[in-house]
Amino acid sequence: DTSSHPVIFEQNYVAADTKARVQTQVTDSLEVNLKMNDETKNAVNAQTKMPVAVPEYISMHIVVLVHGYMGSSWDLRAFRNYLSILEPDVLCLLSSANERDTEVDVSIMAKRLREEVCTFIRMNCKGGSKLAKLSFVCHSLGSLIVRAALKHSEMAAYKDKLHTFFSLASPHLGSRGGQSVLVNTGMWFMRQWTKSAALDQLSMNDHEDIRQTFVYQLSEGDLLHLFNHVVLVSGHQDQYVPYHSARIELPYEHDSSSSSEAAVHSEMVVNIMGKIKSEQLTRFDFSFHFDNKRRLDKFIGRAAHVHVLDSPVLTMNLLLNYHSRYFSS
Repeated sequence: DTSSHPVIFEQNYVAADTKARVQTQVTDSLEVNLKMNDETKNAVNAQTKMPVAVPEYISMHIVVLVHGYMGSSWDLRAFRNYLSILEPDVLCLLSSANERDTEVDVSIMAKRLREEVCTFIRMNCKGGSKLAKLSFVCHSLGSLIVRAALKHSEMAAYKDKLHTFFSLASPHLGSRGGQSVLVNTGMWFMRQWTKSAALDQLSMNDHEDIRQTFVYQLSEGDLLHLFNHVVLVSGHQDQYVPYHSARIELPYEHDSSSSSEAAVHSEMVVNIMGKIKSEQLTRFDFSFHFDNKRRLDKFIGRAAHVHVLDSPVLTMNLLLNYHSRYFSS
């Protein structure tokens, strides 16, 4: 039923002084194989016949998949499964370091993730010497956890390996500014009930001075510009994460907001995006068609936020068309 297929919009950017066009290139492994000469084929075939217990890779591309608030390591399993089929030499880590507790301070979750990633790299890349590329696929709060983890000195050894940052419906500028009164009210009650430090940080209520909040300070000295590719996936139907926050841009109602809050938004956008070159950035917008079975989820804006994980068509479209650009080994 094609009526349930999402509509996907791609936005690429080029520097003002270049005439190069950004084109999608889908690499067909069969075509690549046909171009190989006989000598190379024989060498590859001979190598594949060698009995080895653990494959010896000249270089390794590790992709870390990080779930969001109240999520689990299995939330991104479909993404991992499709990616493993299309890029079999890529090594995937479904992060589980935070799946038992996402209520704590984001800095604590960042520490857990950092330790998990560093251990995984040491175990699978000969202490890190065989690591060629390090990429992250993150949903919702997971993106903030990754950005916080990257700032630690323990990750400094891998900064020149950073390849793709793939953000799925993530509140990079916090959850403040959402248009749904119902969601905003629900989040307020949830914060009061759970006493969640993470929710306080996302709503930028963790400090009286907004420039001392976690989300604002995370934007200072941000390291997204170190990635070769920054991919931001967002959708207007997602009422859990404000559209401008997922896209890291000024909100449309920017002019009507208070001058102090508008200034803070501008500063955070500049802090994060200021060093990212045009050709590094891609934005995808999605739009889903929901049937009546999802009426409540659609009404409160949860359906789109969760469906970005649950939609096999969306995942397949993104990976079939762009896996070689963002995740090639």
